[in-house]
This record gives sequence, structure tokens and C-alpha cells, in this order.
Amino acid sequence: MALQFCSKNLLKGNHEVLFGKFEDLCTKPILKSKFPFDVMELDLPEPFFSVRPDRQTQFLAAIERCLIAQAHYEKPCYLITTFKSGGTLPRGFLSSYNDISDYLVKEILERENSRLGSAPLKGILGMNPKDPSFEALCCLYAIPLIIIRRTSGFSNVSLLDVPYTYVSSAGSLVRLLCFAFHCIPREGGVVGHQDPTDGCLRDAVERVAKTVWYESRK
Repeated sequence: MALQFCSKNLLKGNHEVLFGKFEDLCTKPILKSKFPFDVMELDLPEPFFSVRPDRQTQFLAAIERCLIAQAHYEKPCYLITTFKSGGTLPRGFLSSYNDISDYLVKEILERENSRLGSAPLKGILGMNPKDPSFEALCCLYAIPLIIIRRTSGFSNVSLLDVPYTYVSSAGSLVRLLCFAFHCIPREGGVVGHQDPTDGCLRDAVERVAKTVWYESRK
């Protein structure tokens, strides 16, 4: 579905599909030589928030590396990326957080809401944590917020669309979240600290708030 979105909305003419891990783009010569990209579809149906003891996620680090490599060419690109909702916490975190949703609320959503004063974020924070959709909604809002904030030092990243949010109940409930970003490297390929504008983050929240969940046919 992400490729269909790219073909319909972003691409003109031929395009090439490269298979591999996120980090392969920056480490394997055959893939590294493909930079700069017009579109990067980093499609991995695994939870984005599988948090390491240093409070980072391997997938956020991989996205950062890819966009840093793109920034050196000073060429805008589109980033399409897909994840499962949910995630895992290191055992040492369990004394501070009840589960992954509690971590996302305390470490990302509450902090962003205090900066942005966003009605959609306030609504999520007011939900019952036992609501069956609470974890998925926390991931849905937290993923674009952390990607935009963490990549702001080398690229202006804005959420373009949420192409699909897919629910499959075959065997067990699985929620897939897909995001489309527009990434414009900073002038000179500069890599350094710079906060994104609040307007960019608010716009991402508003776009996420319009998301509709689609369920697979039984």
C-alpha cells in the first residue's frame, strides 16, 4: 500500500525497489551509492518503540543515519515508513513505567503537549489507559513527533500524510501504522542541534488526528 501511495502521489516515471535493513542504506556500498534518493520507503512491520537501555530505538537511529546521508547531498526527499504499534521496554524500566504506553505518555506525549498545548494530544492524555486502542493511539502520535524532533538538526521534516492505519485480526490483533514525511535537508548539509518549529509539530498532530483505522476483511 505504501508503494501505491508513492506511485500515485509522489513518483513520476520509473522507480527502483531496494530490499535490505534500514542500516544497510548507510553501510552497504551497493545501497549507499544510491544516495541521494527521491523517495525512501523504509518499510518494516516491527514495533518502532523497542527501547534500548539508553532510551533510544534502533529504528530511530537508522532513520537518522539515512536522513543525515541524504542531507550531505542537500536534496529533498520523501520518507515513507511503516511500523507495528506497540514496543518493548528494558527490564530496568519496569520500575518506572507500567508498559510501553505509560513510557510514551510520560516521555513524549506529556512533554510535547506542554510545549504545544494541542487539543488532540490533550484528548489522548485524557483517555483511559485500559482502552483497547490506547496503545496504538499513543504510538500513532508519538512516532511522527519524535522523528520530526530528533531529525530537526539536519533536515526540516514535516508529516505529509498518514497513508494508512491497518488493523488485522487474523490470529491476533495487529495494527500497522504508515507515515509519509517530506524531508528538506538544511542548507549546506549542516548537522547540528536545531529545534523544529512548533507549527510543524502542531501540523503533524492535526494530521494524525484525522487518521481513520481500516480493518481487514474476514
